[in-house]
Order: sequence, then structure tokens, then C-alpha cells
Amino acid sequence: MSNSASSTLLLRGWVDQPNTRGTYDIIQTCFLTIFLCTWTCLHLNIPAANEGTWKPILRKVRWMILTILGPEFVAALAAGQRANAKRVRDQFYDLGCKQWTLRHSFYANMGGFVLQPRDSTPFPIHGLHLIYFVFDGRHSWTLDVQPMLRFRTDPRARPLPRLLNDGFPWFSAPTDALAVITIVIFYGVILAFGWSFVFPTAIERLLWRISALVVVGTTAAFVLWELAFGVFRAAYLLYLNGKRMTPRFVYYVYRAEHEKVDPVGGLPVHNREPDRAVVTGLNVLVMAPLVVVYVASRLYVTAGALASLRALPSGCFQNVQWATFIPHL
Repeated sequence: MSNSASSTLLLRGWVDQPNTRGTYDIIQTCFLTIFLCTWTCLHLNIPAANEGTWKPILRKVRWMILTILGPEFVAALAAGQRANAKRVRDQFYDLGCKQWTLRHSFYANMGGFVLQPRDSTPFPIHGLHLIYFVFDGRHSWTLDVQPMLRFRTDPRARPLPRLLNDGFPWFSAPTDALAVITIVIFYGVILAFGWSFVFPTAIERLLWRISALVVVGTTAAFVLWELAFGVFRAAYLLYLNGKRMTPRFVYYVYRAEHEKVDPVGGLPVHNREPDRAVVTGLNVLVMAPLVVVYVASRLYVTAGALASLRALPSGCFQNVQWATFIPHL
């Protein structure tokens, strides 16, 4: 019985692992890579002391989704935060604090320093506030701090329990602005790498190409408009204060160097309703169509990538031989 059964079995020696993978393997690998990359690249501001555990986690999940859908804007925000940190470091240098580094500036702008004033509950301050307090010596929330806080927040949450993450960057140096334009456009161009990829249908390939071009165009328009809008705000502030709108004065106000325009009184910020209506209305009029077109294109790119899993080229199911791509000894 045993001899007859063994005689019909086909015995084999060493067998190599199959060089293929399934659709589930592709999905699992891609989603795991995206999760790890987005989770580790995000370093959000320090949460409020009373937020607990889950609220900061949910906030980071929202930023992860934003990073997946619009990575160029997260990159622009990161570049803006670096520019702000450099601005704080340079001001500390000018005031004689040579030990202040870029790392200190990032920590301060994340809300790492908390102020305990006499007439308010503790609240975080960023690097520019820290310079103001250290070298001016005034610590009144009502008179000195509140007018400087220009953050969006619920009025019931005063003073600010934490510094927000979504402030759009303000680039005072042309090199910083040029760098972020390059980064943003590069993220959009990445989509164009799939120009000649195989798609399940011709219409999907056409929609992908159109979406890639729209993403590149709208992201470039976003950044260019933000720069132009910053110049407009500077010129408009000069106009409201009765100052000459010369290119030099506009440049000084754009860099927030108001003391070079008016060494005595500076340039007070106008918050009257007509002023806000002009500035906000113009910004919304230009940005709203760009946002709609960009979001539609980004959603199609994401949905199109997932839909393409239904009909992939056979080469996609071959295991990647990393040894051929990574130099090794």
C-alpha cells in the first residue's frame, strides 16, 4: 500500500519562491507605504494641554488625507514654516542671540513656549512673540498680546489653546518664494510621468493627462497668485495709511519691515469691514474657481489610480527585484 502510493508521487528538490504577486499584495504594499510616509513626514504643532489623546490623532489623520490628496500644498506649508523659522532666527541674530538656532525657531513656532501673564490663562506664543516679550519686557495679554494674534479661532477659545497648523506661508525672501514654486510645480509634474502609462480605456488615459495638466497649472497659479496678492496687500496698506506706493515701500511692507516706511508710528493694520471686504472679496473671486478645478482634478487622479487596478499589465504582477535598483556589495 505504502510502496504503490509513493511510486505515483512526483518528488522534487529545491523549489524557488514564485516571482509573482497578486492584486491584494499590490494594494496592501501601496497603502502601507503611503500610510508610513504620510504619518512620519507630518510634524504638527504641539496640541493643547486639555485635548487628550484622540483629538491630536484625528487631527493628524486629517492632515494625512490632505497630504495624500494635495501633497504640493503641504510641501508649500512646510516651506513657509521654514521661511518663518529662518525669519525668527535672523531676528534673534540681529539682537545678539547667536546661540539661537533654526531648531529653536521651529520649536517656538510649534507652540513650545507658553506664557503665563498676570491677566490671562497660560497660552502658547510663537517666535516673533517671544522676541517681542524678551526685548520689550511687556507681558499684558489685553494690551500687548491680543492685538498681535491674527489667527482664525473660535471667540470662545480665547486665549489660543494652541497654535494652528494651517496658516498659509508668508515668503518675505524672493529665494524662498522661488524654491516653493519649484517644489509645488515638481509635485504636479510627477503626475505627468504617467503620460504614457497603460490605462484600461482610452478615455481614462485622456482624463488622466488632462487632470495632470490641470494640477500643474492650478498649483502654479495658486503660488503666483499668493505672491501677487501679497504685493497687493502691501500696496493697499500703504494706500490706507496715506503713504506713497513706491516699489521700495511696497517691498518693505511685503517683508513686514514697516519701520522702514514709518519709523515712528509704523503701519497700523486696518480691520474695518470695507477694508476686509476688498481684500477678502478679491482673494475669494480668484481662488474659488482654482480650488474647484484643482479638487476635481485631484479627485479624478486618485479615483483613476484605484480604478486602474481592475486591468493592470501583466508586468505589474511580477515581484520587484530591488537588487537591480539598489547598489549593493
